[in-house]
Amino acid sequence: MTVGERIQDLRKKKGYSQEKLAAHLNMSRQAVAKWEQNVCEPSLDCLTAMAELFEVDLDYLITGKVAEEEKAEEVIREKETIIIKEKDHLLDKKDIVLLITFITSTVAFIGLFIYALLNPLYWNQKYSFLWWYIRFWVSSGTWFRILALISTIGIVSSLLVFLRRRKNK
Repeated sequence: MTVGERIQDLRKKKGYSQEKLAAHLNMSRQAVAKWEQNVCEPSLDCLTAMAELFEVDLDYLITGKVAEEEKAEEVIREKETIIIKEKDHLLDKKDIVLLITFITSTVAFIGLFIYALLNPLYWNQKYSFLWWYIRFWVSSGTWFRILALISTIGIVSSLLVFLRRRKNK
């Protein structure tokens, strides 16, 4: 990148027109245009004034080299930006695992209800479904009780942990 290209880049980043930059430097717009086209180069006084105006080192404006301190600051700014972007995500990996646990447990729990409803023994009952479900849960096999218990624990624990994590963020 040439001196003229750096001047043009910095001028555009600051939002200055060639006329506005020329007015700040007490020069003509044509002179700024010639610098940017690399037809001629600005004097040391103009370069110093532009460095102050663009808030860059004179060394950067002339050679394009960035001072070590600026490089370190830029790396720190990039890292901070990455950290902020990472925190902006709604759900992280742990939240996704909790959400999957909640959904799986809920589907299993609903599946057990449907299984109890589709059981032919229920169709001839005169009691409410809740009463039938409790009776079925007590009298049915161990697998039914274990699945109902695991799905209930999964629903409650994943909801509590998920909500606690959301509250802490």
